[in-house]
Amino acid sequence: MDDPLIRLELHASTVDLLHALLTALEAMSQGAGSSLTAEQQSYLAQAMDIAADLDIVFGELADAATSVLDRSEVIRSVCDALSGDRDDAARAIIKQQWPFVPIVSAGRRYTYAQRVRIFLRDGCIDRYKGHRLVFPGTLRLLSLRFPQELPFQPHWKMNECHQMWWELYPTIDHVVPIARGGVDDETNWVCVSMLTNAIKANWTLDELNWKGPLVPGQLAEWDGLTRWFLNQLDAHPELRSGDPPLRDRERPARLALA
Repeated sequence: MDDPLIRLELHASTVDLLHALLTALEAMSQGAGSSLTAEQQSYLAQAMDIAADLDIVFGELADAATSVLDRSEVIRSVCDALSGDRDDAARAIIKQQWPFVPIVSAGRRYTYAQRVRIFLRDGCIDRYKGHRLVFPGTLRLLSLRFPQELPFQPHWKMNECHQMWWELYPTIDHVVPIARGGVDDETNWVCVSMLTNAIKANWTLDELNWKGPLVPGQLAEWDGLTRWFLNQLDAHPELRSGDPPLRDRERPARLALA
């Protein structure tokens, strides 16, 4: 079938059709009034919500595609200029349309205690993906109890670490990367998993076409098993002396939850 709504091609006509669909649904909602049954009104409301979501998604995808296209056009113009042996023109295009802007990094200076505070402040979730994360001390305790099943390697070698260390271990991400001029303080920090942090690297949210940061989680609903970790240390005090890194994770957690 050659219907663009079925094929979901990313071009202007698809976006225009979605706008038209949303407008039509709104008109139906306003004009139908009490002639619709409660069930029909419910279906209509759901259809409007879906159309609105599609409208937003396709609009953002179209914007992102246009942005990428614009950048490629800059490079094509440079190549066209070089094909004509016009080096100066190519250089001028680069400087005018896509100049290199070096940024001096401010560095990273957060402490482990600050990481724990941000983890709890953000409700123990990945602020970009929304999934739950687990307190580092809890993960370490589990790896100590089950070294074969949940292994950890101090240098984070992927072939020697269980995947939970990447998917569930919380770290701090700079919303505006330090390498791109972002500040190194709590206004620019969010809690994310090690996996998400590795993917984002020094890219901005706009460049990755990510939304966010998401609303923080609710600590009353999910504390990342932080209290479970503290309860285990209370019940088994020998754990503190058996593993110094485990002990080091206790005090920041108690202070942050106090």
